[in-house]
Amino acid sequence: MHNPFVEHYDIGKKIVNTANAPKAIGPYSQAVYSTGRQSRRSSLGGGCGSFSGEKSWDAPNYLFLSGQLGIVPKTNEFATGDNNFHAQTVQAMKNIEQVLKAAHSYATLDNIVKTTILLVDMSAFPVVNEAYKQFFDEKKGYPARSCYQVSALPKGGLVEIEAIAALSPKSPITSWMY
Repeated sequence: MHNPFVEHYDIGKKIVNTANAPKAIGPYSQAVYSTGRQSRRSSLGGGCGSFSGEKSWDAPNYLFLSGQLGIVPKTNEFATGDNNFHAQTVQAMKNIEQVLKAAHSYATLDNIVKTTILLVDMSAFPVVNEAYKQFFDEKKGYPARSCYQVSALPKGGLVEIEAIAALSPKSPITSWMY
């Protein structure tokens, strides 16, 4: 049986790219921002029983950051140091900070609710943890996180970190988008 009631949902998004983080090395954006302003258009077609309406509401705003490698934007080379896993983790987190700033100047690492870390060698997990935790305030709580070992990363990287940040739909952080 055909259902004449149709609903369409519109969710806004904004593409975020910045020269202050390494350029995307494939067909993707550094981040995509879901504006949270959502609307639903409904219609029930035909005859004297037809109906049409629209409803809008604010939903949480999310910034989905693509994985960041430990590449220094000015040199386009991997960060190095006494321990390259540590150096690349620190640089990947700095790159994430820059993408957050590009999304909006009020966005910080405190807005991150989830990260995923990819490592080419899980034995480096303790070193990566030490580098990673210096970017968050333990008293405010750490983001949820997953960590996986992979066989390889782009350009021969050792560490890649992706993140999801949440922003309030009522905050001054997002009011400029409406």
